[in-house]
Amino acid sequence: MKNEQLYNYDQLSKIRAARLDPSRLAAIDSTRWAYAPSAKPLAEKQAQSLWPAAQTIERACLGNRWETIIGGVCQLFTGDLKSPAQNWQKASELVRLDQLFETVGFVQDSRVLFVSEDSLFAQLTGLDTPRFTQQAKQVQKLLERLARRIGVLDIQMVLTSDIEVALRDQVQVLAQAIGAPAFTDLAAAPVMLMYTAFWSELLTSLGYLKSPAVLCIEPALHFQEKQRFPTNREQAAYNAFIDWLQAEPYAQKGSRNQNFEIAGMTPILSSDTRKQRTRLLPFEAVPNTENWASWVTKMQQAAEQFPFPLQNNMLFGEATNYLMWNDVAVTALMALVDLEQTYKAQKLALRETVTGNTPELQQQKALKLKTEMMAQAQPWLEALANEFSAVLLDLDLASERSFV
Repeated sequence: MKNEQLYNYDQLSKIRAARLDPSRLAAIDSTRWAYAPSAKPLAEKQAQSLWPAAQTIERACLGNRWETIIGGVCQLFTGDLKSPAQNWQKASELVRLDQLFETVGFVQDSRVLFVSEDSLFAQLTGLDTPRFTQQAKQVQKLLERLARRIGVLDIQMVLTSDIEVALRDQVQVLAQAIGAPAFTDLAAAPVMLMYTAFWSELLTSLGYLKSPAVLCIEPALHFQEKQRFPTNREQAAYNAFIDWLQAEPYAQKGSRNQNFEIAGMTPILSSDTRKQRTRLLPFEAVPNTENWASWVTKMQQAAEQFPFPLQNNMLFGEATNYLMWNDVAVTALMALVDLEQTYKAQKLALRETVTGNTPELQQQKALKLKTEMMAQAQPWLEALANEFSAVLLDLDLASERSFV
């Protein structure tokens, strides 16, 4: 089912400001993108054409030539890789909700192709490739459910285990292009290649794409990080890659990467006061295909709690993580933002009214105000809980639910 909500920059700015403190927002806006220094915030016309992914896109390099949106699933997040090795097997048997939403950004009426690095994660962990292949198939199934809700036309997947030789050969071609033979020795080289036109050209030559003109929508961090390597030789190869990207900028006419457009999304953040990237947390701490039912209960309980300050509210935080594509949710988020401003203003007015006020009377007025605000917020909180619960229910792999 398609949503009719339109992109509204002022609205989104208010939601961001309600969730993150000014210093955090300033840090996000000032971070240099190593892969794409020229990336810029979306213009309104660009944003309308990228609905609803535009709701979470921080910056982009666009040329308006793309035909397919691409991304990639990270099969084990950092929080799971940092856990004892015996937990890796368990983590590979389930799918996290943040894992889904950080795979690729969705745009209505688009076609999507994502890569599963099943063989690469097998090499990294020592677990067998079929394990990650099976997990990738579950990811595709769940992405298809989400895609139907948003209005995406098609979801396709490519497995690195199916293209290992061709991928290795293409890394060699890229190494020659950047003038750094040692690039082929980097374990991350196949992944780095996936952020260049050499990747979309490979997929086209193998028949996965009809055209190499693509838009890669992934978490902004993937375009920001300046990596550090243990040896000078490896670091020099990586630096040569970064230098080449900056000399051949994304989406710029005449560039080697002119057909490779990029957009970086805000990552999924924890809904507590730390607002850390959830990929740094273990799977137990986030919604996934095993614990989704307990999260439905959590959300329903959260809808009964006083919501302000929104910055610390679990339901508000999870909705901004996972429901920015949903018009009902965005309307509820904005209503709560406006209510919070009203609450702050009336609370301040109470404090400034001293004539005839005893501490007991002041407390009674504050409690009355809080009760009134909760009554006004309740329908919006319940709307968020219901919309998010529907997404959580999609995590039930055993279900074959219909979509409207």
